[in-house]
Amino acid sequence: ETFFRESRKGQRGLGAEARKRGGRSRRKKKPSENASEKSGTIRKIPVMVACDRQQHVTDAVLEHVSNDELFTQLAGRILPGSTLCTDAHLSHEKLADQLNVTLKELVTTAGQYVREEVYHIQTVNAYHSELKRWINGFFKGVATKYLSRYLGWKRFLKTHIFSEESFLDQEASHWLNPHLL
Repeated sequence: ETFFRESRKGQRGLGAEARKRGGRSRRKKKPSENASEKSGTIRKIPVMVACDRQQHVTDAVLEHVSNDELFTQLAGRILPGSTLCTDAHLSHEKLADQLNVTLKELVTTAGQYVREEVYHIQTVNAYHSELKRWINGFFKGVATKYLSRYLGWKRFLKTHIFSEESFLDQEASHWLNPHLL
């Protein structure tokens, strides 16, 4: 899993006036009546990403990181008998049993990055980094309600190999044949 800050980018009527240049940021203001701001924390939106070395990717925006949600998103997408490499999280052991896969947990906080000289999570961590750089860098963040659409877009770009010409041909065919949409 990776996490994105909750964003209501572009939403009108949030009940607060826009900050002028030189004004104080929201993080430094006194807490308002919003529960997440009262505690001084900003809500983080969990995003589950699973990928393999052959560039197959599945992802989803989660409500909470729980075994039930992870199972719902991964059931039928990971073949029984596969090996699932994860970071250490309590829900992963039960998930591995439900999916009938072999679990290889890595405790990165303890310096464990590779198990048995072949199992690691660097592939998914690289995807997390690339995804965050794309969303936060290129788009300067996206609204949380549209996050799943951007995940799908990124997944398409990552998993489909196409040349510039074939991409332009695909786009042109959609514009010429609107019934294909």
